Amino acid sequence: MATGAKRAWTWQEWENHCVDGKFPLLKHLGGSERSAVFLTERPGAEPRKAAIKIIPADPNTAEAYLSRWSESASLFHPHLIQLFEMGSTTLGNVSCAYVVMEYADEDLSQVGRPLAAAEVTEMLDATLKGLSYLHEQGLAHGHLKTSNILAVADQLKLSSDTIRPAGEWRKDLDTRELVDPPEIATSGAIPAGDVWSLGVTLVNAATMQAPSWDPGAANPKLPENLPAALRAPVSSCLRKDPGQRWTVEELEAFLRRNAGARPVFQPPPSSTKSATPRNLLVAGAIGLLVASAAILPRFLRNSSAPEQPVAVPVRSAVEAPARQNPVPRAVVNEVLPDVPAKARNTIRGKVTVRIRADVDANGNVVDVKNESRESSRFFGNLALQAARRWKFTPGPSQWILRFEFVRDPKNPVSVQAKAAR
Repeated sequence: MATGAKRAWTWQEWENHCVDGKFPLLKHLGGSERSAVFLTERPGAEPRKAAIKIIPADPNTAEAYLSRWSESASLFHPHLIQLFEMGSTTLGNVSCAYVVMEYADEDLSQVGRPLAAAEVTEMLDATLKGLSYLHEQGLAHGHLKTSNILAVADQLKLSSDTIRPAGEWRKDLDTRELVDPPEIATSGAIPAGDVWSLGVTLVNAATMQAPSWDPGAANPKLPENLPAALRAPVSSCLRKDPGQRWTVEELEAFLRRNAGARPVFQPPPSSTKSATPRNLLVAGAIGLLVASAAILPRFLRNSSAPEQPVAVPVRSAVEAPARQNPVPRAVVNEVLPDVPAKARNTIRGKVTVRIRADVDANGNVVDVKNESRESSRFFGNLALQAARRWKFTPGPSQWILRFEFVRDPKNPVSVQAKAAR
């Protein structure tokens, strides 16, 4: 049976076919020589609208893909695409593996212009949160690039179909790409490799160019129009020795330390144009980190939309109902976790998570600790991620945030905050 190694067809020819008698291939959305993504519908399931990825593969290779996807389907994080169904099938005489996943409106590679400051900040913030979750689980993304950073409604998410155990790289499943770190073929996909790919992706997103290396050089040659505020973290991501690269945690710490920094723009030597407001904003991407969660991924919905000032409180996409005991006035910005429907449906009764948050003199949360040792690790991570984004009135303090998760789809989470004694 053919596996697509030598093709006499195009992906578009499969439109209107049906996979496993369940998933119609409604429209070809994109892909590569090796795989294709189609719009589909899930019969009798929500969300009904979905995407399906199809990869020609012999039965043994298909089984390996299904093993990876099955593990990834058990992951729940607001910045990861959710995988739903998967299997193997034939289309015509072509043997394939397929996975049905959350539908994304667009991906970062489709923007067609350098990202503005707020957009770079939100992309980086969401990406670091997703990578941090994966690395804590002993996993690696393995294929981070602009086309694998996607917008789902008002949320930025990383693709999930390439996730694998840290250290794994298989010739029958994985291909080399320009974003891959130099050690990928010998060390496999490792957290430090994801950091390398993040550095390349940041350069691509901010400049629409790629970093390069002069022969024998230890450090990359970065585009002249890369904002000054990004040069330090990018250079630290692109060290050839994986052990010398910054970790995701070090990148997050760097961003927190530089939050609020004044924008600085230095035009390249050959530039004769004056600094525009947009240039100033791009160079100040790091300084906008605190406000990033309030910005919708509008670069994926309207690439020509002008930037608007960010001056609204950070909130979850799912608002909690009015409380009889509102949070203290010392809380400036309150963030509620986004709870995936699949995770919410596993709740029986109520899941309570108690988080202790340390606040610095500027009112920023600098450290969080889950004090509910018996609580679900997944919901504990959701609460920790939300707590890191709270903002308080200036003055060092310590707070106890009590998150309660329930099955109610309209109000899945509530929170109470009180000063620690």
